[in-house]
Amino acid sequence: MKRSPIVRRTPMPRSGVSLRARSPRMVRLYVERRRLVADLLAGRPWCELRWDARCTLRAVDVDERLSRAQGGSITDPDNCQTACRACHEAKHANPGEAVARGFTVQRRAS
Repeated sequence: MKRSPIVRRTPMPRSGVSLRARSPRMVRLYVERRRLVADLLAGRPWCELRWDARCTLRAVDVDERLSRAQGGSITDPDNCQTACRACHEAKHANPGEAVARGFTVQRRAS
């Protein structure tokens, strides 16, 4: 079977196109977030999830109980929990179980 060559009908995007810069407000938010993560990992160095036997006990990640999409804040220490990488990945791989265990909170419908 003979195949015809692929013909591009739209122009190729320019190479080297940079992403839009963060707004000053978002820059301030992420500076505050970096400080919070450093403080939380220093003050709470152990995994708070302890999902299963794969837990390394040493926290390297900070995760939110209530996600930003649900209205949570990434700069509120009460919304954050420290976790090792294995437990953090398990939490996101099993969202239903994370809710049942209380590691994830879902905003109630209004």
